[in-house]
Amino acid sequence: MAPQGGFQVTVHSSTRTGIRTGLGFRLAALLVAFGASGACGTSGTTPSGSSTVTSFVTGATASDGTTAVSQSGSPPVPNGGPSITVTAPGTVVVGATAVVRIQSNLPFTTVFAFVDGVNGFLKLSLSAPTTDTTLVENLSNSIPNSVFTADYRVAAQNGAVGLSATVPSVASPNVGASANIAGTWGIQGTPIVALAQSGATVTGSEIFGPLGSIQGVSLSASSVIAGTVAGTVFTGTNRIQVSAVGSGVNVQCSETDGFVLQISGTSMTGTYTSGTITCNVPGPASPGQLPITITLTKQ
Repeated sequence: MAPQGGFQVTVHSSTRTGIRTGLGFRLAALLVAFGASGACGTSGTTPSGSSTVTSFVTGATASDGTTAVSQSGSPPVPNGGPSITVTAPGTVVVGATAVVRIQSNLPFTTVFAFVDGVNGFLKLSLSAPTTDTTLVENLSNSIPNSVFTADYRVAAQNGAVGLSATVPSVASPNVGASANIAGTWGIQGTPIVALAQSGATVTGSEIFGPLGSIQGVSLSASSVIAGTVAGTVFTGTNRIQVSAVGSGVNVQCSETDGFVLQISGTSMTGTYTSGTITCNVPGPASPGQLPITITLTKQ
């Protein structure tokens, strides 16, 4: 049975227009298939050399739970390691979080994150080789430059480092909340997400309908939304958890997604970026890379 809730979205592209789907459904559909198979500031200048990486990003956590370690100097130079594709927001909000997805055709075990022209880098030593990981980055409360370039490299298990993937970034000042978005938001009358707000801090959850069961396996889903309203920009993360339990199956999967939405009256429109699905068993894999454009309306 397909879920009746979830962030419902419109995917805008030359070949896919007006398609609506549930982001939570991506995880639920994955588990259905898994169970059915029988498997168990505004200066606009570039950063100066006196800045450090923690002036921009104070920390990061990978989808496997690995936390970043800050190191001085420069990251290891490329020497034939895996090349990567990075999906990340081009605009970030000072003091908020940002979700960065890193993918490669070859396995990697280490991630290096740094900023052009800045001393130091963040190093994440992953728990196991992977071709797909998501970082949830904590942005500094006082980013020194509004325009900067974020860089990412990865290293294979043998230590070979790949070329950088860069993300031109603009830091939006956290000017305090000028919009209150508490309440229920959805699409075409269908509730999608429930939010509460205290000052600039927003919490909430995605709304899921019954997921039902398949071949005696019960499906359930939940989510935790955490974000910040800065002026009329809502930025944050949505951590979705889905489980499939029964008939000898016990699969637990999670995914942390990120979003940046522009608030305009009773609607919010912006970019939603999927993270990496991680499960307690081998087999399930992420069903595909986003980002997509979403529009939510106050109910």
